[in-house]
Amino acid sequence: MGGHWTFGQKVSASIGLLVALTMLIGLISFVALRTVVTGKDRVIDVDAQLLIDAQAVRGLGERKGGEGRGFLLTRDERFVTGMRAARTELLAVLDRLRQNAVTDEGRRLVDQIVAAEAEHQRALDEVVTLRRSAATLDTVTNAFDQQTAPTRDR
Repeated sequence: MGGHWTFGQKVSASIGLLVALTMLIGLISFVALRTVVTGKDRVIDVDAQLLIDAQAVRGLGERKGGEGRGFLLTRDERFVTGMRAARTELLAVLDRLRQNAVTDEGRRLVDQIVAAEAEHQRALDEVVTLRRSAATLDTVTNAFDQQTAPTRDR
């Protein structure tokens, strides 16, 4: 008769079921832990670097603008050199950001930043050229306010 189990068979079946459930829970825990570790690694390796690069873009943009304003105040060419060096670094970081962007929208946003930066550079170059000429400081200031400042905000 298969319907009657002895006490020993019931205990053995219970222990077997307990071992099987324990192994299943262990397997599920292992998979969940691997998923968490993978997510953590992605945050550390990818997302943190993206944030660092984004902050570098901000800092380099400020440096470039500061160098440009320094030239406008003093006509010292070392500021133009510094502005160009900051722009070179800025474009390198933006290129790295574009390569590391995870989504198409991220790449599109970086492309928009690159386009806005190029527009700002064109406006700044025009004002620098104006400052190198015999134009008055008021003329240069007005050109800066009308051409360069709005593009910087974008």
